[in-house]
Amino acid sequence: MDREAFSHGNTVVQGEVKTTPLLLAGKPAFRVESREGISIYRPDAVLGVAPLQQFLIPFPGGRWQTLDVSYDSNKREWFDATGNEQRSPHDWGYWKNRAMTWNVQCASCHMTSLKKGYDADTDSYKTTWQGQGISCTQCHGNLVEHEKHPYDSTKLPTLTREQSVENCGSCHARREELTGQFTVGKNFFDHFRPLLMDDPGAYYADGQILQEDFEYGSFLMSRMAHRGVTCLDCHNPHSGKTRFSLDGNELCLQCHTQPGRGGAIPIVPENHTFHAAGKSGSRCINCHMPETPYMQRHLRRDHGFTSPDPLLTVQLGIPNACNRCHGDKTPEWAADKTNQWYGVRMNRPARVRALVVARARKLDSTVVPELLLLARNEEIPARRASLLSLLAPWADDDRVDAFVSESLKCAHPLVRAAAASVLGESDRDVRGLAPFLSDPVQLVRLDATAALWGRATIPPQNETEYRQYLDVIGDQPAGALRKSELASLVGDTAEAERWARKAATWDPAPTTLIHLGTILQATGKSIEAEKAFSQATEQGVPNGDAFLTLGLFYAEQHKPADAKRALIRAVEIDPKLGRAWYNLGLLQARSGESKNALQSLTRAEEVQIGSPEPAYARATILAQLGQTAEAKVALIRALEFAPTFRPAQELLAVLSR
Repeated sequence: MDREAFSHGNTVVQGEVKTTPLLLAGKPAFRVESREGISIYRPDAVLGVAPLQQFLIPFPGGRWQTLDVSYDSNKREWFDATGNEQRSPHDWGYWKNRAMTWNVQCASCHMTSLKKGYDADTDSYKTTWQGQGISCTQCHGNLVEHEKHPYDSTKLPTLTREQSVENCGSCHARREELTGQFTVGKNFFDHFRPLLMDDPGAYYADGQILQEDFEYGSFLMSRMAHRGVTCLDCHNPHSGKTRFSLDGNELCLQCHTQPGRGGAIPIVPENHTFHAAGKSGSRCINCHMPETPYMQRHLRRDHGFTSPDPLLTVQLGIPNACNRCHGDKTPEWAADKTNQWYGVRMNRPARVRALVVARARKLDSTVVPELLLLARNEEIPARRASLLSLLAPWADDDRVDAFVSESLKCAHPLVRAAAASVLGESDRDVRGLAPFLSDPVQLVRLDATAALWGRATIPPQNETEYRQYLDVIGDQPAGALRKSELASLVGDTAEAERWARKAATWDPAPTTLIHLGTILQATGKSIEAEKAFSQATEQGVPNGDAFLTLGLFYAEQHKPADAKRALIRAVEIDPKLGRAWYNLGLLQARSGESKNALQSLTRAEEVQIGSPEPAYARATILAQLGQTAEAKVALIRALEFAPTFRPAQELLAVLSR
């Protein structure tokens, strides 16, 4: 630790909280003043060197919590790494809570041979490691022979190019742990699930990094990786520097010069960039690997090698490299410039894909044919897996089911795993996934197990493997939620409630509270269920699904006025919530509000394309009002969606007599 930094530390103000680094009895400490009073915290260790340092505070249960007040070792000043987020003590990301627990969030990539050592019964850690920081064995594996013959390079363990990339990815990826047992040379997908662009909270619709995604996920989705480029082609792992200076374009021109190495497109920067040589805009990386600051001070380059498209900024709010540099100009200005320079080449496949992904994220059901076409033609496995995952809301569509069956035969485990997950979201017979319980890659086996759980017999070895995976992630809200869901599927309501309560306590987000409320409602604990559902509507940004769930609960409790209020709020927040419009329409019809009911059901019909129920419900109201012709039109509309929908068939027959 930099003792000098503590000797004259500046006070950092975070809302009503004031944190002052100082020396107490000659040792580093933090004085934190808030409404609750004054607390003194003494750090045990420091995480990082440059551009910032974060401090680890010992807590009960073997935890080290990462303080949000950090030190910029370049500017030699203290700052708040969370910026203006103003996290509250109830937030998962608050510095005392689980998002900031070093043992699980940071340690495995900052220590050598780390074992998390979590004990679920006591909710505590006994974390161990072989070495502080990243040492030789973390990247090279067993060095026993090398230690015997230190000057003989042939005694070093060797890795294939693919293994070297996966080894880098074990730390340089935003991912889910599957085993906590990855070691050098093992298959990445036996131990991790990378976060990809199907997650709207992690990546922009064009694949650019949004949150702190690190490098491996975007690299996997890049054409560079698909063509065989590896981390070591650009980076020296020992010096931590790139193989060529970033002041010029030599790094990229290793491949992008005539005739084009490995099929790379030859580029003449002076003709391609429309910027004078030596200027910022003439450097390949500034356009194709833009920097984003994380933790306020740490600039990270996007490794997706995307191309700037200002039109996507105009249409979707996706940032572009042009305006990152020309901050005084508008996206429209940048779009005009790129159109002048590149013309029709700007209408590249990446733009089409981004627009389709954005629609899929909004659950626009009309996107299914385009999304299927994109996924079927996508040659990069990580992208194909992402596009396939986005089809999950329409898993029961015959066209989607056919593509899922096709994708299960894919050679890449990411695609097979995505296909298994999508099939698990459907109401179809999933027993065809049984062979994938023996897939050579654990990620696929786990997703096949999850899809089959409660719907088919799971062999003991797969059940054990799946439960071990849940134990690995069970110290976080998402893992506790998965444990609760698993218990629900096998009818263990007590266990389901126990883990649901843990998840909601650790992270009282709408998703976890809705799940807890659903379990409590199913077990007859209506008062507690109502409390959980109500709490879900009060968390953070207004959540349409939370109000929908509360509205449905009130409807079941025969409280129509409360139900209507909640459903109206749901559609105010999210007008595309078809189920909320549908149930609101039914409630309005029952209370004699025929005009309002017809309007609500029409809206439901517009956003629930494919469902016959809104049109059928509208037809029943029209028939009761004596508007027979209009009712028949609505019934025909319902049968267009579902030709075998019996209620519509029967009512149409009655009205046609």
